[in-house]
Amino acid sequence: MIGVLGNISVDVVVELDKPLDTRYGKLEGRRLYFGGGGSAANVAYWLALLGERVKIFGCVGNDILGEMVLKSLESVGVDTSCVKVLNTSTNVAIILSGAGSKVMIRVRSAGKECFMSLDNLSDLDILHLGSNTLEYLRKIKQRCPGVKISYDPGPDVPTLEDIAGIWAFMPNETEVKRIFGHDYENTLRDLSYETIIVVKMLDGSINCFIDGKALSIKPLKGINVIDTTGSGDSFDAAFIHAMRSSLNITDCLSFSLVISGINSEHFGTRAPTIPWKRVIKILKENGKLSAELEEFIWEKLMRDMSD
Repeated sequence: MIGVLGNISVDVVVELDKPLDTRYGKLEGRRLYFGGGGSAANVAYWLALLGERVKIFGCVGNDILGEMVLKSLESVGVDTSCVKVLNTSTNVAIILSGAGSKVMIRVRSAGKECFMSLDNLSDLDILHLGSNTLEYLRKIKQRCPGVKISYDPGPDVPTLEDIAGIWAFMPNETEVKRIFGHDYENTLRDLSYETIIVVKMLDGSINCFIDGKALSIKPLKGINVIDTTGSGDSFDAAFIHAMRSSLNITDCLSFSLVISGINSEHFGTRAPTIPWKRVIKILKENGKLSAELEEFIWEKLMRDMSD
């Protein structure tokens, strides 16, 4: 069982017909996505879609939006029994996206509270912590040092001490530079003897530090990017899932990158399905399809066909 702790929200994504302007004005929206979101909820959704047993921890409001986001997670098999319903409104994120620019407006109510009893950790093989969970990371490391943790910091600002010894640390390029500076590679290389560090770069590439070594994966060709909302979360889920298999680190990163790319080909936060034959095609065209990775993906294709 994989646990996921963090933000559960409703995402409203509006695609604009031209870039945002800071001055007052009226803009036309091309299309609208209204559905489940929140970094932790997105990771839980994708883990379940990939076939994992998942339990999510967090808070929603006592309203119709809270009911909606929980049903969307339950529809793919996520266990929501530990989600706390508060007497307030559910988080909403309004995302304005147009011609390369993006602005996110967060209305946080229930999400200001992040709830998880440490007693729940005993059933979990891995616990993934999404954004705004730094205090939980510190508590869990102190009280339950044996827990296998993956962590995507979002706006959090962890120290080297915070991430030392956790299983996986997965910031994006903007986050890692904000936390550790532009020379982050030298800072993190030594730490990677005990923590797998995966940095999601803005150009679509991946920098990974593991066992004191650096590994880079170039952006995949053939991805028709429409909307990157939630793609980092789908990457996190795919990486956790792949690392639980017998795949090597390069195959795990390639698999995660293509799943993230598939999500970005859909407008909105979450792609509804995984087109496994397209996953194979993209990896093959980029020279990233090893025999082991192809077998791993074909098993998923056959599972989905039998469901």
